[in-house]
Amino acid sequence: MIAVALGVATVFGAALPAAAVSAQPGTKVANVIATRWWPSTRKTLTKIPGAGSLNLTRVKCPRGVPEKVADPEDAIAEELAAFGAGDVAPTLSRTGVFSCTAKLDGQTLLVVGAISPKSHAHFATGSLILSPREIASRVADAYAQRIGAPTQAVCPGDTVLVVQPDTPIGCQARDVATQQAVDVEVSVDGALNTTFSFPG
Repeated sequence: MIAVALGVATVFGAALPAAAVSAQPGTKVANVIATRWWPSTRKTLTKIPGAGSLNLTRVKCPRGVPEKVADPEDAIAEELAAFGAGDVAPTLSRTGVFSCTAKLDGQTLLVVGAISPKSHAHFATGSLILSPREIASRVADAYAQRIGAPTQAVCPGDTVLVVQPDTPIGCQARDVATQQAVDVEVSVDGALNTTFSFPG
């Protein structure tokens, strides 16, 4: 499972004096995310089979993204949890940290970024990128402990499962012997701690 992927990219444009604040067009920032940042970032997904070949599509950012964050990496780290817990939509904070959305394996991924006055940008995933198989395995283990019998489980997602931290994930667990199935609600926090909610 992947919690956060940080990366650096330079947004095209001339370096500006430190006192000047300009903005990059959101379409340009979206292009940098899709074509420069994501190809290097997806290499961190090596523990999820097939994830390293996934492309980002339909990347959308705020219309204008200011180049005013002195230390983009620290600014993102300070605001990442707030963006991850908020709406999954292109937004811009007063500090200049912004979020963009993209499609990854057909699911909406939140990307949080910031750009310095010298056009250096940092980005991080504001969504969790999980392995559906690993989550299903955790569900099966937890349900097996609960009922004292072998179980199987399935969770949503094809190659990856993209969710916001602490957002419920609906999975299904099944007793192997009786084939009786139950719905299980799974939640994964930003530190990748997993909790389960079983019926009854």
